[in-house]
Amino acid sequence: MTFLLLFISIILSVLGQVFQKIGMSRVGPIRNMKVSVIKSMFVPYNLLGMACLGGSAFIWLIVLSKMDLSLAYPLLSFGYVLVTLTSKFFFREQIPWNRWIGVLIVMIGIVLVTRA
Repeated sequence: MTFLLLFISIILSVLGQVFQKIGMSRVGPIRNMKVSVIKSMFVPYNLLGMACLGGSAFIWLIVLSKMDLSLAYPLLSFGYVLVTLTSKFFFREQIPWNRWIGVLIVMIGIVLVTRA
C-alpha cells in the first residue's frame, strides 16, 4: 500500500509539472518578473499544476510516516523518467542521446535501491 501511495505521489508530481509547462507555454517567456509571475499564478493550468503538486506533497507526508527516507526519496527519481517520457511524447521535445543514457542510469539506480 505504501508503494502505491508513493507511486500516486510521483504521478501527481509529474502531472503538476506537465500542467505548469502547458500553463507557462500560454504565458510565454517571462520578461518582467513582477508582472509575469503574478499573471502566471492565475493561469488555470498553473493552478491545476499547483494543486497536483500540493496533493503530491500531502501524500508524500503519508509515505514518509510509513517508509524509510533512504528508500522513499531515491524512488522519487522515477518522476524524472516519467517527465522525460512525457516531454518526448506529449510535448514532442527532442531528447538527446546523453539524456536518454541519464534516464537509463536513473532506472538502474531505482532497481538497485529497491533490491536492498
